[in-house]
This record gives sequence, structure tokens and C-alpha cells, in this order.
Amino acid sequence: MAGLVVPSSALTASRLSLPSTSLPAAEKWFRKENSSGQSPFSDYLGTFEDILVPYEFTSHPTRTTQWSIFLQELRRQATWHASELEDIVASSSTRSVEASAQFHQFQAPLGLLLEASQFNVGHPEEGPLTHIYIAQSDIRDLPSSLSDDLQSPDIVKTSPKGDIYSSSVWLGLQPTYTPLHCDPNPNIFCQLHGHKTVRFLPPKAALGVFNQIQKKLGMRTSARLRGTEMMQGPERDLLHRAAWLPSPEDAHYPHISQAAVGPGDALFIPKGWWHTIASQGRDGELNASANWWCR
Repeated sequence: MAGLVVPSSALTASRLSLPSTSLPAAEKWFRKENSSGQSPFSDYLGTFEDILVPYEFTSHPTRTTQWSIFLQELRRQATWHASELEDIVASSSTRSVEASAQFHQFQAPLGLLLEASQFNVGHPEEGPLTHIYIAQSDIRDLPSSLSDDLQSPDIVKTSPKGDIYSSSVWLGLQPTYTPLHCDPNPNIFCQLHGHKTVRFLPPKAALGVFNQIQKKLGMRTSARLRGTEMMQGPERDLLHRAAWLPSPEDAHYPHISQAAVGPGDALFIPKGWWHTIASQGRDGELNASANWWCR
């Protein structure tokens, strides 16, 4: 890992050096340079295509054509089926184009993302597959060969208690997005492939924004217990606008800070700090991260 990036207004800590060998996944799971027609995933990761992982998918009637073509290809190959995704795409294609995007969660083989990434490389004329994300997949649930590639960085092990609360790997096709939220524990976020931008709000300013949105929507949801309401609908839209499209007149505007991370960068997110994460790059490009919550 190249170093630790810190949001300027979040901490006074400086950039720290992390060993380049701390996360072998960054080298083993992805190709360093993609030749024409090659997926960015390595052949090594392809040997694990049958493992089941949790997916998030945001569907919209205007984005179903490419997915329908891709799923037809999978059926012709007769290797395995993504029946739940097929149902989602079919349902989305029958909705009005004015209908809003819908958020879905399901389990499917890792091979679904590997094949989708390859489709994007081999079918540029169709337009890219997007908005699919292996999100918050517990590193401890991966086969030992893969989890060994994502061993906790030393900075996590030497945290105050050295106690890892949980950990996750995140793999998706641009754009991927995590709405504004806070975690109950400090978070070390490491970028493996591609680039992301993270925006922050300190606890007091963020709670002010959250409470205003809750009041506007007539909701009384806990800021610490977030469900799918943060992933779709009016709450998500208002939180997105507050973090990414704020007005200089907004009370929280001066408190927003931002950090950009690329391969080899790590980001410390303090306990209680609200943050939102957006991938960067061309639609359909691969993005990958890992993180550890510690105490």
C-alpha cells in the first residue's frame, strides 16, 4: 500500500507509509495492464468463480438492454444462471422509463461479476454493464486462499484494542456508490483497483443534516441503524444532495471535506464521522476496495 490519505479537516495525522506487500489481493486479483479483449480480473481470481457472494444492483428501465443481452449470453453458455438477476432485469424492463431506479440485493456466484466485466471489454458496441456491486462481502467468509490475500494491515492490528470488529471486500462496475452514513467503529478503507472519492462530515454537522432530512420526510429513523431506505428513494436523494451538491449557504457546507483514493491508498475514517463513497472513471470500469472496522 502506498500510504494513508487523511481528509484535511478530519484529522491532524500525516500521511503514513504502509508496506506494499500488505494486501496481496491488489497484485494477484487484477491484471496490471489490460490487453485488448482481456478482463481486468486475473486468471487466478477466475478459479474461484463458483463462490457465492452478496450483490447489490440498481436497476432502471433505461439500462436493461445491455443486461438482457448479457444474460442471454450466459444462458447460451449454460455454465450457471443468475435467475434472480434475470427476474430483476425482466421486471425493470416492463416499467415506465419515468420510473425511478430501484435497489436490489441478492446472492450469486463471483463469476457473475467476472463475466460482466469481460462482457464490457468484449462488447463495446453494446454499451457497458453498470451499477452492479459485490458490496460488504465479509472477508472471513471467503475461501482461505482469498482471505489470506486480504490480511489486516498492521495499522489495524495496532489500533487501540487491536480488535477487528468486521471486514469487507467491495468489487463493482462503475458507477458504484455508498450513500452518506456513519459507522459505529473506526474504519480503515483500502483501495485495491480503480479510484474513488470519499466525502466526510463531522458528527455534529452530519446529525444536523440527517435530522433536517428526517423532519422534512416525516421520518423518525435512527442515524445508526440504517436499512435499504438509505439506498433508494427520497432519503437517499436528499442525503446525496447534501453531500455532493451542497449550496454554499447550507450550514454544513464549510464542514465538508474530501479525499481521493487510488490503488495502494488507505483512508482512516474516524468513529462517528459520516461519509459517502463514489467510484470514479468510465462507466463499466472495475473498481475494488477492502476495509476493516476496528476498536
